[in-house]
Amino acid sequence: MFPKIKDYILASGDSVAIDSIAAKMMGFNPMEIPYIRMCEERGLGVGNPKDIEITGEDIANVNFGFKTSRSFVIWGDQMLRRGLCDSLKNPCFTRLW
Repeated sequence: MFPKIKDYILASGDSVAIDSIAAKMMGFNPMEIPYIRMCEERGLGVGNPKDIEITGEDIANVNFGFKTSRSFVIWGDQMLRRGLCDSLKNPCFTRLW
């Protein structure tokens, strides 16, 4: 990963909302990010950018165009966990000990 300086400061009392707006500014659809969608569904904050009031600079057209790629390390970890964690009744950590 390489840091990108974009000269914006974000602040909010709602951590779900700020993650959602940051994701939108990066070029992602926040409601397609599982943890943002789940947090909104559970009432932990506002995840849909359409429902978030933004004050200050107009960021409606900000899109930094970030791209994601599949991490080999994360993919390997997910495959390992799927192999070890076949059900919630038998969690991974019990098999490792």
